[in-house]
Amino acid sequence: MSITTEATYASPSRSARSPIARIVLALVAALALTLGVSAPSYAATGAQTGEWDILALSASASPRLQSYNHSTESWDTVPSGSASFAVGSGKLIDGDDETATSAVSGGGIRFKNTAATTKTAAFTITVPNGTGLSITDVESGQVRSVAVSGGTRTITLSSGAVAAGGEGHRHYTWQFSGSSTAVTLSVSASVSGSGAGNFTTSSSYDFTF
Repeated sequence: MSITTEATYASPSRSARSPIARIVLALVAALALTLGVSAPSYAATGAQTGEWDILALSASASPRLQSYNHSTESWDTVPSGSASFAVGSGKLIDGDDETATSAVSGGGIRFKNTAATTKTAAFTITVPNGTGLSITDVESGQVRSVAVSGGTRTITLSSGAVAAGGEGHRHYTWQFSGSSTAVTLSVSASVSGSGAGNFTTSSSYDFTF
């Protein structure tokens, strides 16, 4: 699987966004990361829709494990208990951002490597019993899944190697199953590689159907 290394990301499906606004937001975020200060973060409340990287990780963000909102090109927190991703009755997060029609789309992971050496980020998602989840890499077609029953299970997604100062970004399609109308997923994230800058962190994310 390949890694998209980028300073900013602008989805073709969001043509209505102002290019100038995207550029300004990207420059502000890049300057903050360059100066070593925390990336801007907004604590969302209520049901979230639109295009998201569900899991976004950076040592310069506070907290380090967040989400990335493509609608505003910003690092946002979607705190469990206060906010949720409103997936909808189809229980699908469509990862093909160019054609997606689901309430929440994108389904990506994002890793901003602020260390001085190459790093890899791993996101481990804990899926509770009673909920099934299939996650498909949009680019490679690789599928990782757990069935509805069988106890608590985990799925791990990796950024792959991301160069110092680079950004790894992938889109995934998430298909939930089971009779539940909502689920909370616990996520742990770890950054590894040579030199300083390795760390682990965790958070929880709510999804409603």
